[in-house]
Amino acid sequence: MSGASAQPASPRQQRRSAVTWSELGPSQGQPKKPRGPRQRTYPVPGSRPRLVDQQGLAFYLGISVRSVRALVAAGRLAPVKLLNHTRLYDLQDADHLIDTTKENHA
Repeated sequence: MSGASAQPASPRQQRRSAVTWSELGPSQGQPKKPRGPRQRTYPVPGSRPRLVDQQGLAFYLGISVRSVRALVAAGRLAPVKLLNHTRLYDLQDADHLIDTTKENHA
């Protein structure tokens, strides 16, 4: 009897089926872990930059970047344009926004 025998898998198919995500490691195909904002060092301990970008402001306020854009569109926050840089936001304006929107619990 000459039955149809199964063909062996090609070397490429063998490699494809033999590799798992854990074998590839983080640098070869696994999704990257989300990173937080970059940590910077400042000359004076405890100091912070006065101007931040949209993502930095969103992180500072604890809201999404989309919400920052909504606050800007509503005129509650104004960007600062400095040396043709991208839009930067003054943290003092953010602090003022927080202070003026606090509810009185008196």
